[in-house]
Amino acid sequence: MSKRDMIELFLRDVPVQLRVGCCEREKQAPQTVIVSVTLTSSAPPDYLPLGDDLAQVIDYTALHDFICRDLPSQPHRNLLETIAEHVCNFGFRDARVEKVSVKLVKPEIFPETRQTGIELTRFRKNHGIM
Repeated sequence: MSKRDMIELFLRDVPVQLRVGCCEREKQAPQTVIVSVTLTSSAPPDYLPLGDDLAQVIDYTALHDFICRDLPSQPHRNLLETIAEHVCNFGFRDARVEKVSVKLVKPEIFPETRQTGIELTRFRKNHGIM
């Protein structure tokens, strides 16, 4: 079995205000959620022949804009898992992405904990996404 070269594009620890949660107090106003996302794809054998051209790689600007602008404008969700699925679906819009990992943390939900949240990893091949 041959190993392929892979590249991971990531945004880590992006604080955004999201409407999420099952508790009544969470339904009153947006709360801070720390978002981390990693998109994994095959890497070319050599980047030099690509000509240092942004069009040849996955641009993290679109992912950043989705997290910072689009996620906060979504309606209230009860579950972090639902938000993570939206992020995964966005990541898979680029046909080169083979795996999306999402970590969502609610830093203020339990004062005695540093982090409370979820991590979700989806593989394109497991979901019939082409």
